[in-house]
This record gives sequence, C-alpha cells and structure tokens, in this order.
Amino acid sequence: RAKIILGIFKLAKILTENKVDILHTHCFSPNIYQLAAYMSRVTVTFSTIHSTAGYSPYWEKVFKHFTTKYIAISEQVKKYAIDDLQIPSDKVELIYNGIDLQRFMKNKIDRENKLAKLRIDADKKIITNTGRVTEAKGQIYLIRAAKIVLKEFPDVHFLIVGDDKADKKTAQKLKDMVRAEGLSDYIAFTGIRQDVPEILAITDIFVFPSLWEGFALAILEAMAAGVPIVATDVGSIREVLIDKENGLIIPPKDAVALTEGIKFMLSNPERAKEMGLKGRKAVEEKFAIENTVRGYEELYLKEFSK
Repeated sequence: RAKIILGIFKLAKILTENKVDILHTHCFSPNIYQLAAYMSRVTVTFSTIHSTAGYSPYWEKVFKHFTTKYIAISEQVKKYAIDDLQIPSDKVELIYNGIDLQRFMKNKIDRENKLAKLRIDADKKIITNTGRVTEAKGQIYLIRAAKIVLKEFPDVHFLIVGDDKADKKTAQKLKDMVRAEGLSDYIAFTGIRQDVPEILAITDIFVFPSLWEGFALAILEAMAAGVPIVATDVGSIREVLIDKENGLIIPPKDAVALTEGIKFMLSNPERAKEMGLKGRKAVEEKFAIENTVRGYEELYLKEFSK
C-alpha cells in the first residue's frame, strides 16, 4: 500500500514537471492513479476498460468524477461499463483494439524448418493457443479435448504459447496433467515467444478456450494470419467472429464442444481454409491498428480542445 501511495506522488511530480496535458490509464478498480492527475491539475483524463470482470462499481462511482472519458475496447465491454459499473453512457467511448496486420499476414515460411526448430515432426498438423497460462484462459479444456482428438487424429501437435510464469500454480497443474495423461509428446508449453507471427504461419487451427475476455487480440492475430478458429462464446467474440462463417463459436467450459469443433476443422480442411480467409478479410476491414490510433487521436483532440 505504501508503494502505491508513493507511486501516486511520483506520478504527480512527473505530470507537473513535464506539464502533461492528458493522463490515460489502463488500471482495474480502484484507478487511484487518477488522483495523480487531480494533484497535478491535469484536467483531461482517460481510463481504458479492458475486460468484463475485475472492476468495481463502488470505486468507479468515486473515480468517474476524476475521469473525463472511459474507453471501452468492445461493445460488450461498453455494455458492462454502463450496466454493471454504472458509468454514464455519455462518459463511455467505444474504440476497438487493433493490430498491426502486416506482422501477421501469412508470408512464405519454411514450414519444415520451423517445425524442426520447435522439435515437431514435419507431417504434424499444428493446433495453437496463444495467451497467458492462467485459469481464465481455459487451457485445461484444451488439454481435455486434446486427449480425445488424438485418439482419432494422432498426427496432431498442440502448442500452448504464452507466459507460464504469471500463474505458476495453474501452469504447473496443467503441465502435471499433460504428463499424467501421457500427452507430453503431443502438447508443448512454449512459454513467451517473440515469433508468434511465424508460429501462426505454420498453424492449421487456432483454439481459444477462454472463460471470459474483454477483447481478444489473440483472435485478431490468428485471423490476420488466415488461421481457422475455434473460440468460446465469451466477451466480444461475437463482435469479431461469425459462427460457421469465419470461425466456430462454442460454449465456454465445454471440452466436448471444443473437441467437436477441432475435429470438424480437421475433417473439413477446405471448409476450415475458407473460414480462415474470411476471417482475414474481416480483420482487415475492421481491426487494423490504424483505426485504433485514429480513434484515440480524435478523442484526445476533441476532449482537449473543449
């Protein structure tokens, strides 16, 4: 607590010394760093809400008086901000998150060489999940599904790509589960990787089993790479995917539905490829990072010029 208080004073000093005009925070409730803006007389403040969980209606009742505008990263998050957090609708702006499409557009890659570097046989089909290894990301359901899928499709290899240190207890539980089920040769935890675009370029199916989300950038990245997707019906997924059109949407916490989704993609490669291409087109039209930047620029200029 003392560190947080010290942080507020340090931030206030930085804001004052640098004559900052706008403070934009990305904090869960209570967003106490807004106090630094008040202390340093920064009059324009923004707070981005990134999820449909983890925020407090009580604290936002207080801190909304210090906040010029809230930014919701999806329609679902905007609804949550208004309905659950009781933030006035005129204080909430919708600006979708976006990605740098060029990083994820499928380019020519030596698939066999990349698989060799990952210690995977060249004839394997790759099913990938990216994201922190935590309970909220639902990887336990992917592992349960993998056990069933492998009985029918033994030529599949699963990659769980992302930070496995953020929630060490959950990560260890999942790794122990993989070993206990005899799946160590079929499921790899890669940890944080800097080559996610390349991994997506060799991925045949992208699986997103999250239990809740605000707005899943991982989905956009897979779409930009043209990879067919099986995702749970959480957060803003339906603002991005159209079921059976550019992906498959399944219920969360349902390993059976996840299994069936994966098996459908494996059994229908042409249909899966078509979904992937439609997904890429959708992300190009709506979720380029340039659109996000433009939205923030317009909001900053509008509010600062008042």
